[in-house]
Amino acid sequence: MRIENIMACFCKNREVQATYEKILNKEELTSNDRDFLIELIQYTSISANKIKEYCSDIYKEELK
Repeated sequence: MRIENIMACFCKNREVQATYEKILNKEELTSNDRDFLIELIQYTSISANKIKEYCSDIYKEELK
């Protein structure tokens, strides 16, 4: 997979996370809605970290 594609996924992931955070901060939400959004934010954060790790691993391999 090309690094450009991976980085596009990372950027889109962060964009989605920012959208969830805006909704969380602006909307009047029920506690269930808030919990749901917080869970989604956590999942996007985990995904972003996995993408970051993958890119780091690729970079390390290229240095060998």
